[in-house]
Amino acid sequence: MSFRKKSRPDTAPLRLIGLDSRFSDEQLEVLALDTDVLRVPAGDVLARVGEVARQFIAVADGYVEITDQSGHSSVGGSLTQIGATELLTGQQHRATVTTRSEATLVVIFGPAFKSAFTLSALASERGGARGTRAIARGARTDDAPTSSSHASVPALVD
Repeated sequence: MSFRKKSRPDTAPLRLIGLDSRFSDEQLEVLALDTDVLRVPAGDVLARVGEVARQFIAVADGYVEITDQSGHSSVGGSLTQIGATELLTGQQHRATVTTRSEATLVVIFGPAFKSAFTLSALASERGGARGTRAIARGARTDDAPTSSSHASVPALVD
């Protein structure tokens, strides 16, 4: 009988967009299970004003146009983040985001992103890596910050 070593999830896309500065290696491996890397053409709408966010999207390569409710638009490139604040606060998208060029996107399933962010914040409050290990062992998490405590969510990547 032979056993194959279980391969680890690919965390490279998450590291590419800078999430390794926010999450531990273990958290990145769990998050990688709910992450896709997509190549999309110019003109794809990634988010619309007033819609509920269902995923976190980061632009790894390419350009997006961000148009707010008043019609003001700007262009974003690599590391532009879409949906983080909305996922964490329960708000709807405040801008429509459309690809201006072919783009490579790192897309994380919304509930997985929100859970990882909440656990990361909780672990930081409980002592960094020690807190992360305690959570992984099943420590209580019912005192995790609620989405309403994220009134101003900082960018995930500095």
